[in-house]
Amino acid sequence: VDQTVFWEGVNTLCQLLDAIVETEMETDFFEGKNVLEIGFATGLPSVYAYENGAAEVALHSAVIHFALRFDVILAAELLYRREDEFEMVHQILDEALSHDGICFLSSPTHYFTIDSSLSSFLDLVKKYRKFRCRGTMELPSYRCCSAK
Repeated sequence: VDQTVFWEGVNTLCQLLDAIVETEMETDFFEGKNVLEIGFATGLPSVYAYENGAAEVALHSAVIHFALRFDVILAAELLYRREDEFEMVHQILDEALSHDGICFLSSPTHYFTIDSSLSSFLDLVKKYRKFRCRGTMELPSYRCCSAK
């Protein structure tokens, strides 16, 4: 698999975070928050969050279960997996995201090397109604907030 596809997702996520802090002027967005980077976890989005006030950051390249709840989840290319694994991804995000947390998800609309699509995951999100999601027009990413 061409790794440049994954780096595009990381780049998109970093651009989104920079837009929040620099363009939208939410300079205290990460202040004191616990941040989890999951999926194609390069550390770049986590470093950005830490440099902008995050209290703690954690990185995981695999989907695992977490004992902690996180205020912010940064998920680049988390959907690069078979669609039959989306239920597990949804459950893990639900378990890991704090009551008033937010998840930033960057993913292309389709992966051509694996049977996976963003729309299928968003359909699952709508089905369970655990998160409120909205896309961004400028970048191929979604903000999913806990609806708990």
